[in-house]
Amino acid sequence: MDTIFTEGELTHHKYRDSIMRNIIILGILLLILGGAAYTIKMKGDKKAQTLVAADRGFTVKSMDDVRRVVIKHVKMPPFVFDKSNGEWTMDYKYKADKYIMANIGNALTKMQLHDIPAKAATNTIMQSLKLSFILK
Repeated sequence: MDTIFTEGELTHHKYRDSIMRNIIILGILLLILGGAAYTIKMKGDKKAQTLVAADRGFTVKSMDDVRRVVIKHVKMPPFVFDKSNGEWTMDYKYKADKYIMANIGNALTKMQLHDIPAKAATNTIMQSLKLSFILK
């Protein structure tokens, strides 16, 4: 059975189809523009993070460059590990275990920041580290 539309109904259907087509086109354009903006933003963020990470690197490249490691505790005296002639000593008198020093070396050479704070927060962070006796 064929449906017969009046001229007014036919115009209404054409108008509705035209609006739907325009909405679909606008949706596709928004998706494309959103994807482009996201891509541009992410590229900019990666460059900025690389520059900031390089600027704020604190890990050690090699444990061969390290001569002393001091581990401070809030309620105990600090542990001082010194290296002389390739041997590590603890508190200037005890021979340090090579496996413990290997773990400390891994921690110092492989640390990574999960989140790099903004440069504006640097002063606050440094003051906090000084207050907690991590920095002098």
